[in-house]
Amino acid sequence: MRFAEEAKLATRGARSGDAAQLFRRAFELEREAAQLLLQSFNVEPTRSVLYRSAATLALECGELAEAKRLAYQGLAGSPPLDIADEIRAIIEEEEFQRHLSTRGITLQPEEFQVSLVGPVIAAGLALYSVIMPRVESFRNLVLRTGERIAGMEYRSRGRPTQAITQGYEFFIGTPRHGSFAFSVHIGQPDQMSFPDMAKAADVVQEIFDCFDVLESEGKGRLRQRIGSDAYYTNFVSLAEKIGPDGDMVRFVGLTSTRGAESRHVKLKSKLDFAPPATPGVVSVAKKVTVQGVLRWADATTIHETVRIVDADKKSHTVRIPPGVDDIVKPYWLDEVTVTGVRDSQGHIVLEHIDSVRHDPS
Repeated sequence: MRFAEEAKLATRGARSGDAAQLFRRAFELEREAAQLLLQSFNVEPTRSVLYRSAATLALECGELAEAKRLAYQGLAGSPPLDIADEIRAIIEEEEFQRHLSTRGITLQPEEFQVSLVGPVIAAGLALYSVIMPRVESFRNLVLRTGERIAGMEYRSRGRPTQAITQGYEFFIGTPRHGSFAFSVHIGQPDQMSFPDMAKAADVVQEIFDCFDVLESEGKGRLRQRIGSDAYYTNFVSLAEKIGPDGDMVRFVGLTSTRGAESRHVKLKSKLDFAPPATPGVVSVAKKVTVQGVLRWADATTIHETVRIVDADKKSHTVRIPPGVDDIVKPYWLDEVTVTGVRDSQGHIVLEHIDSVRHDPS
């Protein structure tokens, strides 16, 4: 137990080499203790607790086969139900890690946690429609930031390359006890897919840096930091979807951990974002709002467009500014409300889009 505690302290202090040695020593001692009770099936819960701990430490050391063997030996006795469930969870974790290992993927030690507060959120429970769009927005933010750091031109059409999607595999941790908070882990190949590919930790830190700038210095300063108008528009449009909506989600807190350091960003107010003016587009009218079903996407022209079909079957062409495409795609075939201004061709240049929420009464 002393070696395991020292290993955890070394991990928080970013002394990975010391932590590995300490975890190894703790594992060897715990396995030795468990094996003393190998045939003592009536010594419970001591026997199963020792095997559970030994199997857990084996996972910490990367000894997957040994972790599974020790876990099954722990189940061979008569463990209490709660201990048995924990041992089975170790077996499931071993299978998960083995799956990643066969694909050459390693979960990075850095993670970030997302906490949400609002009237539709309780301890360990939240409305699906407020959680999943934020999860998808975070995934897009990770992929886009990875592309930007690598110096790639903004991808206005098509999917991310296989090198990017495999380079930043997205994993969601279970909600934390006592609130609704989930953790995000990024898996990366043991060998980088291309030379300029950023480490997952650097991508996470860049995202937090941009949130810090956005919250403390405003959109103008963030635009200067990012440089590219398309990447800037994309970041802020995704940040708007992640942050509070002023109705069902009133607070979003982000926490990242890197070694002994923790960073916190609090998103407390709704972000009112409109994309920058599209070059060559002249507004000839005030803002307009239309409601209808999102249909007919056209990416064959210079300016990507979609069409909104309203309740009267009238079609409205909506132009999608560069950088906003990631927030439009999830609404395909949904009933939405679109706000924007009309250009000289009579098309609506998108500023805001959101799902239509119908009152059940």
